[in-house]
Amino acid sequence: PSGRVVVAGTLNGTLVGWDVSSPASPRQLFAAPLAKANVEYVAFMSENRVVMASDDTTVRIIELPQVGGASAEPVVAATLVGAPKEVANADVSADGTLVAAASYDGSTRIYRMGTGTLQPIATIP
Repeated sequence: PSGRVVVAGTLNGTLVGWDVSSPASPRQLFAAPLAKANVEYVAFMSENRVVMASDDTTVRIIELPQVGGASAEPVVAATLVGAPKEVANADVSADGTLVAAASYDGSTRIYRMGTGTLQPIATIP
């Protein structure tokens, strides 16, 4: 990522993004309610994509709007549902093909990125 945009998740399930091109005066780009519970973790996958883990037992891949682009709101590109407990953390492999999701049940699940889907491939107890 260029460092021009920062994102954070909130306790009410909202993903918030700011343009920090001018750090002394950040400008909010969006505040989108994308989860039904606390957002536990957000990490950049690429310049315009983040992975978001939340207490509603989901992991979402989010497409961020381009700074100065036509769209002003992030879009959910893929959602993993069905974790047995809240998802505490998620991260993406360096090549962007795998997602690891750590749940409060003590397990970590590995998923392969598909087109609009996350396909389960392993559970590590």
